[in-house]
Amino acid sequence: MFPPSETVFTDLLGSVKEGSIDIAATALTNTPDREAVLAFSYPYLSTGGIALLVKPPIDYTYYDYTGPMFEDYSIDSLVNLNYTFGTIRNSAVADVLENGLIPELNGLWQNNSVATLEEGIDKVRTEDYALVLDTVIAEFNADKRPCNLAVLHLVDSVPEYSSYGFVTSWANGDLERFLSDSIEQLIADGTLYRLQNLYFTAAEECTWVYNPNEQ
Repeated sequence: MFPPSETVFTDLLGSVKEGSIDIAATALTNTPDREAVLAFSYPYLSTGGIALLVKPPIDYTYYDYTGPMFEDYSIDSLVNLNYTFGTIRNSAVADVLENGLIPELNGLWQNNSVATLEEGIDKVRTEDYALVLDTVIAEFNADKRPCNLAVLHLVDSVPEYSSYGFVTSWANGDLERFLSDSIEQLIADGTLYRLQNLYFTAAEECTWVYNPNEQ
């Protein structure tokens, strides 16, 4: 069942609870309050890292094998360069920030967050703006043309936040069990691993070449 056109993405969980959509598939934090009213499937991807997607503030030319060297920068250095920070509203990363799990960003992101990933990436490309994302999503988008974005890793793992999965209402409990069983089977037979390679590794558009003379 597809959502009606007026369904607002930012109220995704509410739409599932009310029955206007049957399944939500996204990165969501499974909290006790949410689990009381919603059924969470077995995760199809676990990550937990948090990173900044940003257009570097200087013309840099030093690359390693994975991309532009940007790890010398920090949240403080970007603040000093008048960058603003934000994330996607009502996302799992927003939950992490709301709970103060990255103290360096406290008070920096609330007034500049965006409704969608597309809106956020556009701000990164056109403004002095750093988008706080799940590491997997940040790295995936940094590897897209025109290859002028970089990833600044903040946290390797946040135990309270780690899963991509499906969400249904408890009224669709049989659907949740079917989804969980199917995901576990796809993991066991290697299908999810092959899909990850196909849509992440093979989809990279930026080829970084290490040149030790350019530093």
